[in-house]
This record gives sequence, C-alpha cells and structure tokens, in this order.
Amino acid sequence: MKTLFAAVVGAAMMAGAANAATIHLNTYKSATSGSHTYTNGEHSVSVSAYEYTGYGNLIRGNTTYLSSWGGEQGGIGAWSCRFQKKCKGDKHTVDGHKGNEMIVFDFGPKKVELTGVTLSYADGKDYVDVVVYNDGTAYAPTDGTWDEKLDNYSPQQIAISGLDTGSVFGIGAYTKKSDFKIKAVHYEVVPLPAAGWLLLGGLGGLAALRRRKKA
Repeated sequence: MKTLFAAVVGAAMMAGAANAATIHLNTYKSATSGSHTYTNGEHSVSVSAYEYTGYGNLIRGNTTYLSSWGGEQGGIGAWSCRFQKKCKGDKHTVDGHKGNEMIVFDFGPKKVELTGVTLSYADGKDYVDVVVYNDGTAYAPTDGTWDEKLDNYSPQQIAISGLDTGSVFGIGAYTKKSDFKIKAVHYEVVPLPAAGWLLLGGLGGLAALRRRKKA
C-alpha cells in the first residue's frame, strides 16, 4: 500500500509538467483518400486531407488524397479532386492551387497543445492556417491562427502559441500561391490534473483493501 501511495503521489507531482514531443512526417506513405497514422513510438496521430473554406469549414463529398515523402524536403502533401478524374495537374503539396487543402491531425483521446510545425518545400510566397476543431470536424474551428506568412527558406519551423488545446487540429493553405509540405508537428501533451491521479490512487487503494478482506 505504501508503494502504491508513493507512486500515486509521485505521478500527481509530475502531472503539472507538460510532455514536449515531435512526430516526424517525412516518411514515405502511398496516396490515400482515407487516413494514415504516424507515430514517434510513444504517441500516434491519424492524418487525413480535406478541402476547406476561408472560415476553416471542411468541405465534404470531395475526394482529397494525401501522401508523404521522405528526405530533407519530404513530408505530407495532398491532391484536390473536386471533380472525378480531375486530380491531374494539381500540385503534390498542401496548396490552394485547385482547392484550398487542409491536413487534419487527430490525436484521439489525448489532449495536446500544438507548439509548432515544420514545413518543407516552402518559401516567402506561402501562407499557412492552423486551426483547432474542438467541436469536431463537421463544424467550424473553435480557434485558429490565419495567414501566417512563411520565410523564404526550407525547411522551416514556425512557432505556435496561444492556440486552444485540443485533440483535432488542421494545417492548411488557402491562397493559390501557397504550397508546402508538412514535415513535422511539435506539441505538448496536456497532463492529467493532479486531482485525477489522486482519484485513481484512491480507487486503487480501495481495490487493494477489498482484496485483503477477501484473503
């Protein structure tokens, strides 16, 4: 029981510390209109592609493919296929060429704070939108930073601060001249509050007492 209590108290003390992490996306995955999963060995994120409006609303019913490439200028790109067999001629980047493309990252049950994104294939003509879908992807974003201008070098990491925490995020290109690949996402996992750890510890203690009584 003492060991259990000590472990729970230790976990509660650590609960205030955020867990900074990065998931690299510059690995080869073939084109899909569904989703791909990327991992850093500890966390995973499900990634899919959409078109979107100027308010961040995702457009449904259109076929948007995503793929990813390895290497220094690798990462996730997309193709817009608003009409059947009309993917041909679209760029292999996240861009606004034939449709404004948004890459959606779903961390599942984990709540995270997005702290940055590394973009490749980028230059000073590009702008990026970063949004949070805390009400789900069927609704407008609940928070976002719009038209973030990129510098004229690649790859480059842009810092993100003040964005709402959440589990589902979108990174998109709205203007026709914008095109880039998403090489990595940087984030911090929002820890379980200390009260939550203590509650779990209390439940564990009750379970241990019940086992002892039965014995």
